[in-house]
Amino acid sequence: MRKLDWKQDGSDLMEEAEIYYQEAINTHKWGRKSYKPDVHYAFKSTTSDDERTEVEKAEDESKKYQDEIKALTAKLREYTTAYTARWSGPNEVNFDKKYAWKRKPPKDGYPVTKKVRVNGISKTYYWCSYHLQWM
Repeated sequence: MRKLDWKQDGSDLMEEAEIYYQEAINTHKWGRKSYKPDVHYAFKSTTSDDERTEVEKAEDESKKYQDEIKALTAKLREYTTAYTARWSGPNEVNFDKKYAWKRKPPKDGYPVTKKVRVNGISKTYYWCSYHLQWM
């Protein structure tokens, strides 16, 4: 590691940073998404970046994005199946059975208000002729 003597005002440090930034911009390394370095195995032929053509580099990059899109799509499928399984299973049947009384209209001559005790609290429900249920 080399030791550099920087100026007191730091102007030479800023120049070095500017040169590094401009080089990164010109080589298209600035702002690009970084990936983990490739793992190289023994007995595997590899080529350096200089020997590869621009087309091959673009194909590799598009493959990476396609693989990432496939992985995200698979993850979304898992989430959607889990969500539908959670809300469309036996809970829906229990919910309908529990509140089935709300859809039964009052008989002729009976009042359109009903007091029901829920968790120790008395609630008043009114028959809604528009929704056809107790609210």
